[in-house]
Amino acid sequence: MVNINGMKDVTVMERLKQLMCDEKMEVLFVTEAHLSREKQKTLEKVFSGWDVFVRGRKKKKNKQYQQRGGVVCIAEKGVVSAEKECVCDDILCVKWRGLCVVCAYFVPATSPFQKRNQKRMVELQQRVLEYGAQRTLVLTDANAWIGEEPSVIDRGPEHEERVYPRSSVKPESNTQGEWFLSSMNSVNLVVLNGLKSIAEHTFDHPGRDAKSVVDFIAGGCEMLERMSDVFYTDCREGLCTDHVLIGVEVWGLEEKAERKEGSKEARAEKAYGVPQSNPKERPVLESFKRSVQKKFRPFL
Repeated sequence: MVNINGMKDVTVMERLKQLMCDEKMEVLFVTEAHLSREKQKTLEKVFSGWDVFVRGRKKKKNKQYQQRGGVVCIAEKGVVSAEKECVCDDILCVKWRGLCVVCAYFVPATSPFQKRNQKRMVELQQRVLEYGAQRTLVLTDANAWIGEEPSVIDRGPEHEERVYPRSSVKPESNTQGEWFLSSMNSVNLVVLNGLKSIAEHTFDHPGRDAKSVVDFIAGGCEMLERMSDVFYTDCREGLCTDHVLIGVEVWGLEEKAERKEGSKEARAEKAYGVPQSNPKERPVLESFKRSVQKKFRPFL
């Protein structure tokens, strides 16, 4: 995931595509895309061989609000499907290899639209409760400082709380950070930044001394064993942004969704007599395929 602070032109889009290819990212989320209809068409043209999902802001009387924000998901063909459209702006929910992935953008506390954050968080939490924390991955630019505050998961009345200590290059927290972390704790999501290694800056303005950790990845506690540490890719210059791209690798995911009986692809296979493979007949090949398919690097 990366906050791009507006896809300026086709050059930035091409660089984004090249980055995905170079890093072998299967899925990438972009916040603050600021896409007009014309720019959205250009983006879809640049990524013509990919699946592109866009959640822009709804038309409002306030043009300043409408022209900003927005969340985009770019994925390899066939690995992501759109879920029911979210009611709130700046939140996008997709299904990816058996996981529900939610990407959300929360405006800064100083924004005139800060009151919208609460409704956005409530909808995010509803999605988590619907799918379950162990099947949900959250990526967000929360514009919040959580410092070294731990994630605390409630394991029920018969078990003690589970505490996940955190270390960070920016130990300070703020009010929005405390609200964000409390909201994640309440639906049993653990914020991954700073758990396995020290959390690094995700916002670093190249023109002034302004660094902070505001972009986060969160998942259920049982998912932590199947997730890598957060990785950071500095693409600020190429993408004309002041945010560092963050991501995570996830293991043990489902394969691509099976084709439905009667679909265009299924009819084509039947028409051309594509044989069904039998794992017992080709044990070496099937074993190799499973080992390759076991690990994927999304971007996220």
